[in-house]
Amino acid sequence: MESIGQRIRRVRGSRSQESFARNISVHKITVARWERGETSPDAAALQRICETFGVNPTWLILGEGPMSRDEGPYRIEDGRDDYRIRGPEDRALEELGGLVDGMKEIFDTLKIDMSKKENLLLFHLLLEFFAGRQKR
Repeated sequence: MESIGQRIRRVRGSRSQESFARNISVHKITVARWERGETSPDAAALQRICETFGVNPTWLILGEGPMSRDEGPYRIEDGRDDYRIRGPEDRALEELGGLVDGMKEIFDTLKIDMSKKENLLLFHLLLEFFAGRQKR
C-alpha cells in the first residue's frame, strides 16, 4: 500500500517540490520530508493540499477511494476571488481537526506535553477510528 508521502508525490506530479510547496504555503524541505516518509503533514497542510489540487481527502490520508474530487458528490463553492470544490469529506476533516485542537487544549490544561509527532499520530488515529465507523 502506498504511504501518504507517496500519495503526496503523485499529487505533486511534474511540479517541482518548490512550486508545490509554495502553492500550499510550506517550505520545499517540508515537502521533501513528507515524500521520504520522515514526517507527515498536519491537518491544515492536508486540507490545503486537498483544496488546492482537488484531491479527495480520504484518498490522500487513507489511500481509499478515488484520488480526484471530480469523482464524488462534490459541489463548487464560490469564494471571494476563487472557486473551490467542496465535498462531504471536507466537513468531516475540518470537524476532526477541531476535535484534535480541543483535545490539545485539554492536554495543555492538564499540563500534558505532546510533540508535533504525537499530535499528528492522534489525528491519524482518530481519523482511522471514525473512518472505520463510517456509514456505508
